[in-house]
Amino acid sequence: MQIHSPDSVQLIELRDRMLQSTLRTEDCPFAIRDEYPIVLSPSKTQFSHVAVQQGEVIAHLNIWPRHLVDQTGQPVARIGLIGNVATHPGWRGQGIMRQMFHWLEREHGHPEFDAMV
Repeated sequence: MQIHSPDSVQLIELRDRMLQSTLRTEDCPFAIRDEYPIVLSPSKTQFSHVAVQQGEVIAHLNIWPRHLVDQTGQPVARIGLIGNVATHPGWRGQGIMRQMFHWLEREHGHPEFDAMV
């Protein structure tokens, strides 16, 4: 299994299909990418992370870096908001998301972020 940002049009399409079918069990009039353009846009793949096994996207999560500020507007902490967490039904129960979170912590846990939310 490889974990990385989707680096091709094909992986982005596979990611979107997996997220749409996993997170939207009922028909939706718009694509999940349109609902979350900040983190799922094809031009923002640095926020999206996929687990790929044999050319199939089997899991996904995104992290959106943010700054917490105090009352004066001064940054006090850099955090990462995590969302669109999904594992393909056929791959659930195998610890894939646990591996993705460990990978995410290694890649983004420090010193870039003070916390992941």
